[in-house]
Amino acid sequence: MVTKDNLQTLDELYETIKSLTPSSSLEEFDKFAAYFTPDCKTWLKGMREHATPAVGRQATVDKLKEIMGDRYWRLDDRKVLSSSITTDPNRSKVFCETTKRLILHGQVLDPWYETEVVVFSPDGLIKDFKLYCCWSPIASMIQDITGVGPYKR
Repeated sequence: MVTKDNLQTLDELYETIKSLTPSSSLEEFDKFAAYFTPDCKTWLKGMREHATPAVGRQATVDKLKEIMGDRYWRLDDRKVLSSSITTDPNRSKVFCETTKRLILHGQVLDPWYETEVVVFSPDGLIKDFKLYCCWSPIASMIQDITGVGPYKR
């Protein structure tokens, strides 16, 4: 059953993400992975990759490392604008509308809007983690910084 504890779990998860870098220790990434069920499905880059979620804890860690490394990405802040909790005998789900401050190649992207849709297992671990967002601001900023990207100038 979803409770306000699930919202706290998400807050704790994001505090853990804020502390990570691509060179963080295995133990630090294990702390991140411990929030998820062993068979979790995650979409850390958003639902544009809906057909290819990361499946399992290690794949989720690998995807986070990829995002951090490829884009020199770091989460600096997260604020929940609104949230909703649903309960169902078969699953529990949290919806969070958020604004985040990201650091990309040393530059600040603020605000960055995302909606998190998270399904929790009965034991309070994350079973499904979906992010809904538009990556255009990230792609545009990276292109401005690196000169490489999908947009014509």
